[in-house]
Amino acid sequence: MKRAMREMSYYFRLAILNSIQRKLMGTLLLVMMVPLIVFMLISTQISRGTVETSEISSNRSRVELSGSYIEEQIRWYDEFLFDALVDEQLVPSISSVENIDTINIFNRQSYIKDKLFGLFNGRDDTASASLISFEENQLYKVESNDFFVFPYLDLPVRQKSKDAIFGVDQETGTFSFERYIYRFEDQKAVGKIQVNVSFSFMDHIAQNLKSNEGEHILLLDSNGKALYNPDDIKLSEVFSRQLAEQAEQRTYAIEKENYYFLQSIMDDQLTILKMVPKEVMLVGAVHIGRSGIVILIVSMILTAFLSVLVSNQVAKPIVSLTKAMERVEETDFQVHMKVDRTDEIGILHRKYKEMIDRIRDLIEKNYKREMETRDAQFLALQAQINPHFLYNTLQVIGGMALKNGADDIYKMTQKLALMFRYITKKQGDLVPMREEVAH
Repeated sequence: MKRAMREMSYYFRLAILNSIQRKLMGTLLLVMMVPLIVFMLISTQISRGTVETSEISSNRSRVELSGSYIEEQIRWYDEFLFDALVDEQLVPSISSVENIDTINIFNRQSYIKDKLFGLFNGRDDTASASLISFEENQLYKVESNDFFVFPYLDLPVRQKSKDAIFGVDQETGTFSFERYIYRFEDQKAVGKIQVNVSFSFMDHIAQNLKSNEGEHILLLDSNGKALYNPDDIKLSEVFSRQLAEQAEQRTYAIEKENYYFLQSIMDDQLTILKMVPKEVMLVGAVHIGRSGIVILIVSMILTAFLSVLVSNQVAKPIVSLTKAMERVEETDFQVHMKVDRTDEIGILHRKYKEMIDRIRDLIEKNYKREMETRDAQFLALQAQINPHFLYNTLQVIGGMALKNGADDIYKMTQKLALMFRYITKKQGDLVPMREEVAH
């Protein structure tokens, strides 16, 4: 491990720290990228929170408005049922009459049949319509577009008020409105009229309530059982009961990977539930995050390009100056540097070039001066060597003449030798008169 760290440190120094260009490039990247990344992270978190808050507020408003609209639609059936009571023939048709003939019985049943079919066909979502006569113990019912008559033996329930009774049938997934029919003369309950409606009327409301794909709309009763669940969403009995109980106090809840928006209606007997998965809830934040990533990548590319460009503009002249110094260090003074900058680096290039030019001129001058001095010394040495050579040669000739007995030749060579010695011994152009006369 330590060895690997040392190798990494070595290669890092070799690749980065030993190059001013790479250090400048890395510094620029860090200075420009770190704030950009931090800004993108912070903005992404802020946008995520903003989108979440906005989506929660929007869904709460939509569910609240939908709840009011659904309750209004449900209560329309109560008004429709109430309008059916305002009929003078309704009470006589269900009141017992002695000695009634067959024709009147047929007419009464025809009236009841038409009345119930009018209720049944009032809207497409009506599951059934029924009318009960307490005095005749008869149940008249229209269901599946058929008319039925059954015996009815249950006693009427004593009512404290004449308001409609709202009920929910969990087995059939329907709700019902029923109203008692009172005889005006004695205010006695002589019958009851009822309409059962399927929750399928919520289909178009649920479609309008969904704002994105993947959302689900449910309708729960007071016990948390799903009365309307077109997408067949599985909710635990305990959890759905908790949601139904909390609908009056809370407008939304977060559980695991879903958001649940709640709205109680019909005096807390029903609860509208909108389930939104987190990935759907935060789809706007995801789009913002993806856009941020694209912007970050583009910014990184531009930052890298600009850092390379700036580092080259700053470090390239320094690198070229370093190479020029290395060449000068190897005694190569023929260095050509392009100087076209006006900043401090340009001044450094010009001054160094001027210094190299002066050094080269001084070296050339010193070299020429040294060569001239050596030439002069060589000529002086040569001038000294030639007379001595002639003088020595004359001495050898004189010795050979003396050996062979040629005295005249010996004397002549000695005099010539003395003359050369006088000439070579003298320094300068001026000599004493007596020496010149003697010579």
